[in-house]
Amino acid sequence: MNITKMLIPFLLFPMLVSSCANFQKSSYGSYAEAEKAFSHGKYEKAITGYQDYLEQNPGSNMAVIAEYYIGKSYAAMGRTGEAEKVYRDVIEKYPKSSWADFSQKRLNEIK
Repeated sequence: MNITKMLIPFLLFPMLVSSCANFQKSSYGSYAEAEKAFSHGKYEKAITGYQDYLEQNPGSNMAVIAEYYIGKSYAAMGRTGEAEKVYRDVIEKYPKSSWADFSQKRLNEIK
């Protein structure tokens, strides 16, 4: 048997594992950092992390959650005008989601 054919799986496996690790880090890294920042009350950092996540993953299933938490971050900082805009965007983009309902509740609390 050719030695090259035997070595190919051993050479490709580390590359595959490495690419999977980088994919997860790039896809969820900024989201995880944003969640951590939000839970520690670092709302500016949370907003930046959520926005980075949205730029990297615009069509992801978690995009609506990231947008909602951007609104919550603005509200927590007392920036109600910006929070209202984000909540309205969530309602408009995702009208049938529970996040739209949560956003409507937040809007009602702000008023």
